[in-house]
Amino acid sequence: MEVQPEVVRRNWDQFAVLIEQALPPITTKDEFQRSSLLKAITSRSLRCWVAVKASEDGIYNRASEGILGMMTATVGIDPISNSKVLIVYTLTYVESMSHEIIHEGMKYLIQVAKDAGCGKLIAYTRLETIRNLVVNKLGWTSHYVLEKEV
Repeated sequence: MEVQPEVVRRNWDQFAVLIEQALPPITTKDEFQRSSLLKAITSRSLRCWVAVKASEDGIYNRASEGILGMMTATVGIDPISNSKVLIVYTLTYVESMSHEIIHEGMKYLIQVAKDAGCGKLIAYTRLETIRNLVVNKLGWTSHYVLEKEV
């Protein structure tokens, strides 16, 4: 489910921890980065979704302890090809999530990308489990990112 910016703002400490677990390698982990992320979410330039636990009676636990996983995404334009792409900026989980939940989340993001007129969806994750699932089970392509501090 998509999380409204006001909810993220009110619970920023919990959301920031999840986001920082999965930041792409092009970012830094500092207070400036934290405030930039919050500003992006509250301005809706970075959208946030969570997977939450459901009890046996089907009621969802929307409190922070009910979050199973989270993803954030933004639409970007490649400056060289001028192509529109949905960039899944962070993709992480708190607890073991079933492959079905991750698969449904990926299908949802593909629809978000289509609705935004994007030709591709790219995702950053630091979690090998998620990378293996989307590559081996869902047919995504994986590339390498090389990084060096300068």
